[in-house]
Amino acid sequence: MTRLYCPTCGRQMANPVNNHPLAKLRRERGLTLRELGDIAGVVYAAVSRFERGKDVYTSTAVKIARALGVSVESLLLPEEKP
Repeated sequence: MTRLYCPTCGRQMANPVNNHPLAKLRRERGLTLRELGDIAGVVYAAVSRFERGKDVYTSTAVKIARALGVSVESLLLPEEKP
């Protein structure tokens, strides 16, 4: 499996797709890729790329985070376990 790293802070990102924090949060809120894209003002493909761990524009990450009411960091980093 390929390891992904945050381009800003260099920390390892969560496993893409199923375990990505964005995918988990989106599913918890009952949103489709298209619905989240519409709320955030981005195309659904940008949400999909983000969830798959592909490169996304910082502005896209900010729009998605704002739409969900969370920080960009919380979408990039895996949940810390106690």
